[in-house]
Amino acid sequence: MRNVANFVYETSTTTGTSDFTVAAVAGWQRFSDALGTGSSALFHYSIRHDSATEWEVGFGYMSDANTLVRSAVFKSSNSDALVDFAAGDKDVRCGPSIEWLRGGMAEASVLSGGGDDLEFAEDTASVPSGYSWVNQAAGTTWKQENGWGCITAAPPDAINAHNWRMLVRSVPTFSEIHARFIPVWQSAIGSGYCGLVFRDSATGKFSQFGGASATVNYYTAGNWTNPTTFGGWVTGPASILSPGYEYWRIVVNSSTDWDILTSPNGVGWVPVTLAFNPTTWQSIDQVGFGFAPENGAALEQVAFTIRYLRFIP
Repeated sequence: MRNVANFVYETSTTTGTSDFTVAAVAGWQRFSDALGTGSSALFHYSIRHDSATEWEVGFGYMSDANTLVRSAVFKSSNSDALVDFAAGDKDVRCGPSIEWLRGGMAEASVLSGGGDDLEFAEDTASVPSGYSWVNQAAGTTWKQENGWGCITAAPPDAINAHNWRMLVRSVPTFSEIHARFIPVWQSAIGSGYCGLVFRDSATGKFSQFGGASATVNYYTAGNWTNPTTFGGWVTGPASILSPGYEYWRIVVNSSTDWDILTSPNGVGWVPVTLAFNPTTWQSIDQVGFGFAPENGAALEQVAFTIRYLRFIP
């Protein structure tokens, strides 16, 4: 689990992009005392050079009492990459960045999942690089234009049978996922579910976080377990009252303890109650987006934009 703690401050003279050797400061807590050691004891850190314009905010851990491992950079003076620190004194503190406190990442019209970015601003009918269909089914098409991605599909024969169509890609290792998903229905008739999809490729089970109904008048989270019909919800969808809860966070505290949170504004977070235990029914190795049309016209269409989708190590 990622941690923060009060009054944690140390100094360093380490240079370059390597791990930082830190030293205690009288009157302040040490990282190792307040947060522990080892790769599972992740925390937020910030580093500032005392006399150069160099700074870095990220996630890391203490490999021992004196060594800070800079695991992942969130923001920095080096285009948000590891800073090659010059000689001189540095202040090293514990505390999250303002972007994280607001719900994840600075907003941008980009989908990032470890690898190439997906720009919805590009008008094309080509499937995004790195993504592939799961259960495309006859007549299901993809396009993106004017900043929106769009899936068109025919509903299944049986009412409420669902039958998700998904575009997915592999995911990097993560301890937290931050996302913002905004859907709109394009069809005058019809309804269904759409959203971000987190999937276990071995079992075909997946979870969905997004919107529902032809007017997107409520947001949903659901666990789906049938790899044949691509439906079969287990404990959902759990309806969330409007206004639209577009912001999502998934936090992995341990292999058996996950928190799922949602927010209408990226600031105030509400837990989503689902029987979501990845050790008993699912692990996540694919992520993407999908659409389950139902009860409607011969073809239904949903459009959406994803302002960010980021995986935090």
